[in-house]
Amino acid sequence: MKASRFPLRKIFGFSGLPVLSALSPILVLPALTAAVGVEGWASIAIGMSIGMASALVVNYGWGVLGPGEVAGASANERAAIYRSSLKMRLILIAAVAPFAFVLAVLLDRSSDPGAGLMALAMASAGLSPVWYFIGTSSPLQVALWDTAPRIIASVISLAALQVWRSTITYPVVLLIITMGASITIGLILSRSVAGEVPIERDRDRIRTAFKEQTSLVLSGALSSTYTSLSITLVSLVNFPAVPVFAAADRIRAMAKQGSMAVGNGFQGWVGEAKGNWFQQRKRMVMAFLVLSLVGLLMFLIVSIALPPFSQFLFGNQLRVDSATAIFAGCALLFTCMTISTSFHILAPLKQSKVIAVATAIGACVGAPAILGGAAWFGAAGGMAGLAAAEAVVLSIETIACWRLLRRTSRP
Repeated sequence: MKASRFPLRKIFGFSGLPVLSALSPILVLPALTAAVGVEGWASIAIGMSIGMASALVVNYGWGVLGPGEVAGASANERAAIYRSSLKMRLILIAAVAPFAFVLAVLLDRSSDPGAGLMALAMASAGLSPVWYFIGTSSPLQVALWDTAPRIIASVISLAALQVWRSTITYPVVLLIITMGASITIGLILSRSVAGEVPIERDRDRIRTAFKEQTSLVLSGALSSTYTSLSITLVSLVNFPAVPVFAAADRIRAMAKQGSMAVGNGFQGWVGEAKGNWFQQRKRMVMAFLVLSLVGLLMFLIVSIALPPFSQFLFGNQLRVDSATAIFAGCALLFTCMTISTSFHILAPLKQSKVIAVATAIGACVGAPAILGGAAWFGAAGGMAGLAAAEAVVLSIETIACWRLLRRTSRP
């Protein structure tokens, strides 16, 4: 394979910016923990957990299928697709947000609405335009409309926490700035096609999206039971373990964003070769090998560096133990590999049902494993349950990929 054809520009373009976006909370976490303490951090973490699961529903599969849909469309059609997507996701967030807020407040043990507001702020990530700009190969737009707002929100929160030492400070700032940016770019794109693409087509596209993307949403909802909602599960059986588990899981999630960004860089590259099965298969294998190496590197870094890094972020009040760090590294390794089997092989080959089945089985293993592990062994047990779920999903998807890639013609 020629080096010039390897998607280095896309990888670096779409890796650096989302990584910066994912790492932006690092600016806030030390000040947040200092301001609200370990119990306040537990409240924020519960809100993050529920909010991330809600964001999967709000996004409704556009992050998976959207880039490919806009990549081959004209400029007007691309904007029309985004207009329909934004309308659909605004309807969804209006329906999901109240439930997310109430659930977070009920599960939190404090008396303020910090957890509920954090759930709303994280749920608004479902409105993010990142998938659209991945499809149009526009990393600078990702910087302008996603990375920059999150960094700005972190910087403003850092200053605001010095004055308002409350769990509501960070989520309110994050919600206003990031949701404002997502709606603003949505309105700009929508107006750019006013009168060019009939607005009646929005209804047809939204109905089609609800029909065709439901399996992805269901698989995402199932995966959230052992990923996004893992903190919530731990809080149900061992609330004192939440701060340590949430600290490890938050850092794991930040690292996962880095691997997702690398995976995004390969999505279009694999799709470009869909007319040539030999070339596409070669690119699928290459993408999987690269993501596996990224996962191995992240496993080593997280397993070794997580304990001291958690102490740096959260101060002497909180330190992740070595066992929890190792299991978090294992979960991250399996996740990196699954990103490639899902997005670079199964999704391009229209095998979303395999993804859904693997995720369902992973959820059946993961949810009880996290509950039992956390109840008996605290944060380390909960993280071991999460790693077990990721291993199950990876095993099922890898077997399916092996069978598909052995074929001499495109499935």
